Amino acid sequence: MNCDLCNNKATVHLCKIYDDVKTEQHLCAEHARKAGLALPSGMSLGQMMVNGVVCSTTQEATVQGILDNFRGMRNFLREHGRMPSSVEDLREGMALPDEGAAALIVDPELAARLQQWDGFVRFIQANGRMPTAEEPGRFGFK
Repeated sequence: MNCDLCNNKATVHLCKIYDDVKTEQHLCAEHARKAGLALPSGMSLGQMMVNGVVCSTTQEATVQGILDNFRGMRNFLREHGRMPSSVEDLREGMALPDEGAAALIVDPELAARLQQWDGFVRFIQANGRMPTAEEPGRFGFK
C-alpha cells in the first residue's frame, strides 16, 4: 500500500472509528514524522493501540475492545442501577473505576445481570480471551 500523500510505501496505517464513522490514513515514514505521528512510548512497529492499551495481534485488540465495552456496561450498571441506554452512558461506564460506587439494585434480574457481567469481565481479564461456546453457561449467558 502506498502513502496517501506520495508514492512511497506506507508504513503507518491509522484507522479510527468514532460514532460508526471509519476513517483510514496510510502514510510513509516521512509524512508520518511530518504529521507528528511518532510511535507512542512502549509501542513498536506492528503493534496497535485500543483505548490506550497496546496490543500485538488483532485478536488481542478485538478482545480488548470487547472487554472495554463489557466493563463499561458493568460499571455503569453498578453505579446507576440500570443498563446504559446511550453511547454517552457506555463511555461514562468505561471511565468509571472497576470497583467504584455501587447503587442499590432491587430488581433481581438486574442484580443477576451485574453478577454475570462481573464474572464475564473477570474471565476475559484472567484468560485474555472470550469464553468458548461451552463456557458462557457459567455466567448465565446463552
